[in-house]
Amino acid sequence: MKALILAGGLGTRLRSVVNDRPKPMADVNGKPFLQILIEQLRSQGIKEIVLSVGYMADRIISYFGDGSLLGVRIEYSKEEKPLGTGGAIKNAYRLLKDEEEFLLMNGDTYVDLDYSWFFKKCSEQEGAACLLVKKGSTKQKAGVIEIADNYRVIGIREVENASGFFYAGVSLLKKDVFNHMPESESFSFEYDFLPLLISHGVYACIFENRLWDIGTVEGYRSFLEWVNKVAGKV
Repeated sequence: MKALILAGGLGTRLRSVVNDRPKPMADVNGKPFLQILIEQLRSQGIKEIVLSVGYMADRIISYFGDGSLLGVRIEYSKEEKPLGTGGAIKNAYRLLKDEEEFLLMNGDTYVDLDYSWFFKKCSEQEGAACLLVKKGSTKQKAGVIEIADNYRVIGIREVENASGFFYAGVSLLKKDVFNHMPESESFSFEYDFLPLLISHGVYACIFENRLWDIGTVEGYRSFLEWVNKVAGKV
């Protein structure tokens, strides 16, 4: 199975502390954050990786190369202009078209996850996509995932001061999803693409461990603090 990591964002919210490199390359005790994600995947047997890159892409490509130094195989899907999270997936089709399913990950989110557990949970449902979700609340505008009793996703609402289940930045997608994408070149995974998939079966896998979104200064600093507390774990 291949993992597609979305690593092409501009990282504007993190620019005050990470301004000389793309957001996924933010330094974590001398190691790029993206390397931590790749090493986590490798430790759980996932060694085929596609990096979707855009902003300052050459910094990422020159650092990781073909991935051999990390014991993985890396391919690149390069955006010539910002495509949004959904457009980035569509742009990577040529590298994923032979996969029956693939893992999708945000390049700015670390999830303390046993991927074999996630895959097993996803295998218990039939549908086009399986989303990792986590219950919480935020004062920011965010997308709340509406879930039926059988864990089927029935809606996504973007609201202020949100509370409920939120997408945790990890999903398992069947290759058929490419047949249901918007015609447009640039679009959002959560707000433009997932609503189109709901009728084809989107399920939620509820996750209770911790996750860190380093896309904000607060999230980045929180992850650094956690890494220092669990030295050697990541």
